[in-house]
Amino acid sequence: IVCCWFAGDRSWNPTAIGCTLMVLVYAMGPISGGHFNPAVTLSVALSGHLAWSSVTKYWAAQFFGGACGMMLATALSSLPSAALAPVAPFLGCHALLGEFLFTCMLSFVVLNCAVSTKNNSPNDGNQFFGLAIGFVIIGAGHAVGDVSGALLNPAVSIALDIKRLGLGWGVWYALFQCLGAAVATLLYNLVRPQEGRFTPHLHQQQPSQGYSSSSFRFATGSERVVLEDHYGLSNMSEAEPELSRALEVS
Repeated sequence: IVCCWFAGDRSWNPTAIGCTLMVLVYAMGPISGGHFNPAVTLSVALSGHLAWSSVTKYWAAQFFGGACGMMLATALSSLPSAALAPVAPFLGCHALLGEFLFTCMLSFVVLNCAVSTKNNSPNDGNQFFGLAIGFVIIGAGHAVGDVSGALLNPAVSIALDIKRLGLGWGVWYALFQCLGAAVATLLYNLVRPQEGRFTPHLHQQQPSQGYSSSSFRFATGSERVVLEDHYGLSNMSEAEPELSRALEVS
């Protein structure tokens, strides 16, 4: 990212960064999950697909890697160090909104394309997840690259603000990027409730003590409706009101 920042013509920067991330995701995904991004790690943990005990380890490696990458790129270039700030004439609110929206999009795509066990089964995984993630970076770079820099990564944000120890724009970028990741997790739980941490378990009440959990069958013409006795009903007459309510809902 820093090397692209130093490039004279930045029109291909989003493509270069997106393709690099795509290759890294395909290469390291089977080993670590290929996060490379504290916001993505946060989103995966919030969704329940990563243990919280692993989050700090991921973050430590990601922030350390960002700092090392920044120092290496600066050492290889004779140009002044990159400074993190909103791109004029845009204001801080514009830059932070851009980082929030596209980090949310990035995390949402990661959750749905790479983390989702239904869309990426361990036994029959898809092969497009890396492309999807890389294209988000390309799209974000063209959309808000001239507004905020389209970093979408707290480790990169802090690294680019390393001269101020991340306490300049870096901490604000990182905060809004993590907020976007949290919102992405909420959206993931809404569109994939069967896979998220807050999976609703409808009609899973245990039967009342002293009653069985037998099924009652009701003949309605040529159809049969099966009502599971999760409500502690002991006879057919008690089950009829529950059947009526179930039919009204359906």
